[in-house]
Amino acid sequence: MFAEERHEQIVALVNRNGSVRVKELSELFQITEDSIRKDLTILERKGLLKKTYGGAMRKRVNLHDLNVSQRKDRNTQAKQMIASKAMKLIKDDDMVFLDISTANLELARLIVKSTLNIIVVTNMVDIMLEFMVPTVSRLIMLGGSFSSGRDGFTGSLTDRQL
Repeated sequence: MFAEERHEQIVALVNRNGSVRVKELSELFQITEDSIRKDLTILERKGLLKKTYGGAMRKRVNLHDLNVSQRKDRNTQAKQMIASKAMKLIKDDDMVFLDISTANLELARLIVKSTLNIIVVTNMVDIMLEFMVPTVSRLIMLGGSFSSGRDGFTGSLTDRQL
């Protein structure tokens, strides 16, 4: 078996089971534990798993580390339900801060369509774009250092504006 084929199988096992042990992989592929450790090091460098003492585990993905464009279409129904419940808490003359969040983007869409007379403060560009249509609510956009992956402004200037 080629190393690449073995690597694919190791990653598949990690993804299916959550973790693997060096000893078990060594027996499964009938190669030395040292060779398996080298394989795991290579796979960790490629970002495909997290090497641990005695084995490896699935690399945890923090969804907030993903670009907004990667998160926008995930769990849409749940985000809409959260936005709908949050909308019930907002009253006329409130000021609402919507940070960089795809759930907040759903809330912004509801606010724009509503008759609420509120002020929305945000640092997220996509939320600002929702307010490009006529609406009763007002928008305040915070500036700072633009983070294209997060689709908004972050950093000390943004913090001071808050």
